[in-house]
Amino acid sequence: MNPFRMFLFPILLLVFTGGGIYAQGRIATPLSAAGFSKLTSNKEICSFIRQCDTLSHLVTASFYPLENGLEIPVVSISRPENKERCLRILFIAQQHGNEPAGMEAMLNLIAAFAADGDHEILNGIELMVIPQCNPWGGDHHRRRNKEGTDLNRDHLLIRAGETAIIQSVFRTFNPEMTVDFHEYYPYGSAWEEFGYRRDFDIQLGGLTNLNTSDEFQRLFKSYALPFVKNHLDRHGFSFFEYTLGDFPAGERLRHSTVDINDGRQSFGITGTFSLIVEGRNGKDSLYHLEKDRKANTRQRWHCFSLPRYTGIRSGKKWRVSVTRINNPLQVLH
Repeated sequence: MNPFRMFLFPILLLVFTGGGIYAQGRIATPLSAAGFSKLTSNKEICSFIRQCDTLSHLVTASFYPLENGLEIPVVSISRPENKERCLRILFIAQQHGNEPAGMEAMLNLIAAFAADGDHEILNGIELMVIPQCNPWGGDHHRRRNKEGTDLNRDHLLIRAGETAIIQSVFRTFNPEMTVDFHEYYPYGSAWEEFGYRRDFDIQLGGLTNLNTSDEFQRLFKSYALPFVKNHLDRHGFSFFEYTLGDFPAGERLRHSTVDINDGRQSFGITGTFSLIVEGRNGKDSLYHLEKDRKANTRQRWHCFSLPRYTGIRSGKKWRVSVTRINNPLQVLH
C-alpha cells in the first residue's frame, strides 16, 4: 500500500467523525455561544479565529481583505516541527453563502485543535482550512457573491476576488488532498411531483473530469467510497455517491459535474486527490439549528462530524416527512 493510501483512512475519519477530536466547551464557537439560535457572521468568524490563533501554537491564521470590511480567513493547523514529512490537506467551505453548515463545523474543528495541543493526527498531516470562502454571500444568505458570481463555477476564468484568493492559497500551499464542503437541497417540487425525493444524509463525490488522474479515480471508487459508506452505515446515516440530474424532466442522473470550472475539478487536474461533500440541507439555513434548540441538545459537536454537518445530532436523524394525497412519496436511499 502506497503512503498516500495509508494516510487516506485516518484523513477520511477526520472528515467524517472529527477523528475523535472534541471541543467540549473549552473554546465556545459563536454558534454555540448563541445557543444555536443564529448563524455566525463574517465578523464573528474572524474574531473567533483570531482568538484561537492567540491561544494555540498549532493554529496560525491569516486574513484576506475584501470590500466593506469583510475578510476571508485562512487557518493553518500543524506542528511546525513535522511539516516536512506531513501530507498537506486543504479544507474549504461555504463557497455558496446559503450553505453555512460546513463553515460552522470547521469553526468547531479549529476550536478543538486550539483547545488541546495533543493531537496525534498532526504527526502525519498539515491542515489548511478556509472556513468561509464567500463572506458576503454568507452574511446575506445568498448562493453567489455580491457581484453575482457563483464561486464554484469560477475556477477557470477566476473573475471574482474570492476565487482568486482560494486559488492563490491552493497554489501556495500545494496540497495533496482537498475537500470542498457543500449542502444540497432535496425538497424540490419537480422531484415531489414525480413521486420521489432524494434523501441521503451525506453524499461524497470524487474526480470525474477525463483529464484528472485515473489512479485517483480508482482510489476514490475502490477505497474512499466503501470506507465512508461502511463507517456511516455503522452509525446510522444514509449515504450515496454524489448524484444529480433532472431525472423527472427526462435527463440522465450523473455522478456530479465533469466541468473543469468548479473547485474540485480545478484542484484535481493539477494532481491533487480532490473530494466534494454534499450534506443534506434543511428547508432554510436555520432549520436544523431550530430543531437542535427545541430538542434542548447540549452544546457539544463532533468537531467536524458530517452527521452534525447535515444537521443531525447524537445519532438522531431530523427528517422532513413529505407525502402526497393518494400517493405517498417514495424516498430514494
